[in-house]
Amino acid sequence: MNSPTSSMDVIYQKLAAEMDGLLKRIDEFEDFVGESGKKLALQADLLQEAGSRYGRAVQEFTEEAKTELADYFENRAKVVASEQAALLRETVLACIKAESGRALLPCRAIIRKAQTGWIVAHGLTAFCASVLTALLIRFSG
Repeated sequence: MNSPTSSMDVIYQKLAAEMDGLLKRIDEFEDFVGESGKKLALQADLLQEAGSRYGRAVQEFTEEAKTELADYFENRAKVVASEQAALLRETVLACIKAESGRALLPCRAIIRKAQTGWIVAHGLTAFCASVLTALLIRFSG
């Protein structure tokens, strides 16, 4: 009767050793899961901070682009106005110098030239404004 009892003791000892090993592995796994959770939370915080920095950079870029665009259009308007003023002065001077009906023909050509330049300049300005506005909307998020 002792034999089965001692072999049972051996089996119980093996079973207890395996259970101890499994319990240690479970404890190690719980530690691993806990550390992984901490690492995941840290990565989420880093991603959140990077997203915030990216958002600020986009906002700063958008504001800078708006300022530059406003400056460009202001300067372009000044240039167009001075070109138109020069053409109108030239037209007025040509008309004043005109002594006959034939002399008025160059005045009409100059006026047409002024009108065409105005249309081209404003068309170009409108096109640039549309493209830059579309880009700002696209990249401002």
